[in-house]
Amino acid sequence: WLRTCQSLVRTLVARPARPAADTGPAAPARLRVEVDGVTVVDLDQPVEAVSVAPGDSGRAEVEVRPLSGPGAEASPLLARGRTVTVSGADFHYRADAMVSGPVRTRTWRVREAAWGLVVPVDGAGRAAGKAAG
Repeated sequence: WLRTCQSLVRTLVARPARPAADTGPAAPARLRVEVDGVTVVDLDQPVEAVSVAPGDSGRAEVEVRPLSGPGAEASPLLARGRTVTVSGADFHYRADAMVSGPVRTRTWRVREAAWGLVVPVDGAGRAAGKAAG
């Protein structure tokens, strides 16, 4: 659970899926991030990164890093909740060290004492983002 949440949403860029070890600086993305139905950041404010970490009582701690302007660093936006929804133009995300996408929306639900993350299956019966073997 801990490792899953730490790497849940960090890579938010428009590029092909590949192993997470090959991640460089992410390009800013225009995303809407909602936590328990409350908008944390909307499409009009580009973000550098979104990360989710385990919190207490079965809640996730969400950090959104808005794009910093010239000469000033934007403060991270923080939220806590059980449901995190990220939506916007095609974006990729990293979960369990695998980059997946592109997707236009993705919702994660935190369940207390959960074992892990269920990755959606593509039309060919493969876990999303994994190459055929």
